[in-house]
Amino acid sequence: GGGCARPLAIATATYAVVLVFATHHPRPEELIGTGGTSDKTLHFIAYAVLAALATGTLAAARMLSPATAALVVAALAGFCAIDEITQPWFSRTTDPLDWVSDCAGAAAGVLVAAAVAAVWRGLRAVSSSGWEPENRRAAPRETRRSCGQGPHGAEPAAPSRAAPGRG
Repeated sequence: GGGCARPLAIATATYAVVLVFATHHPRPEELIGTGGTSDKTLHFIAYAVLAALATGTLAAARMLSPATAALVVAALAGFCAIDEITQPWFSRTTDPLDWVSDCAGAAAGVLVAAAVAAVWRGLRAVSSSGWEPENRRAAPRETRRSCGQGPHGAEPAAPSRAAPGRG
């Protein structure tokens, strides 16, 4: 819910700062190691994570829409371009294919996070519609849940003690 927006925004900003530092370090492989993973794959993953965090922040703040999702991709494409263009200032080289990998990762991260948000929203809608599994009673709803709790809070619903159909 909305309680997750602030921690996600902080995580997004922190990750972006770490990412900029790592991409401008003269030898980033010393920081993260590559484990034999290609440079382009690392770029894809790095920006997919950043985009997923940004999209999750918007979803948690109930601001995610197709327009804001497209804005995240566009903003990250610009961010990635600036990131690549400024690397020579730090004894790195600019590689247009890195930018392509960054943008592809950003688009993938937005799509995955938006899909997860849509599924979560759907689960919450089903939960709030009053639908309950047979012989289960919904737990009392709280006005505020902590980040990560399900639609009814942390504990599962208690089994109904009444006979079926006599709720």
